[in-house]
Amino acid sequence: MSISSVAPGRSPIMTYEQWQIGLEIQEDGIRALALTARRGALRLRRWWQLPLPHGCLVGGVVAEPEALTAVLRQWRKTLPGWHRLRLGFPAHRTLLRQVPLPTARLSEPECERYIAGAAARQVGVAAETLALDYHPTADGKALSVIAAQQGEVACLMRCARQARLNLTAITPDASAPGALVRHLSAPLRGLVSWHSGKWYLACDTHWGWGEPPAVTTFEQACALLGMAPHDAAWCALPAGVAAPEAQAFDPWRTFTHLQPPLPPEPEKWLVPIGLAVGEAMS
Repeated sequence: MSISSVAPGRSPIMTYEQWQIGLEIQEDGIRALALTARRGALRLRRWWQLPLPHGCLVGGVVAEPEALTAVLRQWRKTLPGWHRLRLGFPAHRTLLRQVPLPTARLSEPECERYIAGAAARQVGVAAETLALDYHPTADGKALSVIAAQQGEVACLMRCARQARLNLTAITPDASAPGALVRHLSAPLRGLVSWHSGKWYLACDTHWGWGEPPAVTTFEQACALLGMAPHDAAWCALPAGVAAPEAQAFDPWRTFTHLQPPLPPEPEKWLVPIGLAVGEAMS
């Protein structure tokens, strides 16, 4: 989902001077990365790895919003006034559904009510409890709908607002690698990576995730994406899984300008990089 912040802040005089920030919140802490974009060149500005109090995040849900807000508020002091932030939402806390196109021409509010009702009926919950984002499917015959619990999304927005962050979007974290697909070498069209105990997969038209035991190999993840293994690159793999013959992709090479040192375990930064690049492309 892509949800506008209630207080996005003023626009800078020159947009390329803005820091575009991707922020991922996991139970082991926060990873955030800032870049600037100018004339197609991406320059890494800074990265942060911030600890969270134990129990602050449980199963992808914010259990201690005051503690999270305190960490974000302190971090905000290190940021320039001109920044835009895209926040990753745990993909496993979302539902992906396809909804038939409405048979009649609807206004935007009517269309949103139709989609909310159709999605809610599919998952058996009240429409008003869902936060939704949607777009036409690749064939144009249906709508692809992303749904999450409204209360969980609102909690993250509230924490960001109270920390005075210029939040522009909340996006499922598994979709973040999709912003990096354009940096793959032809003829590669998709990206698969092991991240936080799950397989994340994305191409230019759709994304998804898979978990063991249903998905345990790169080839199975590619099948879930609907792509042959030779058409996808990989970024990180779980321990004990041999590297496939497919091409490896280093998300750090997305940047035209890098300033070392890079963070420890740089392979874990796929999502913050994808979020920041996605914000720069928006």
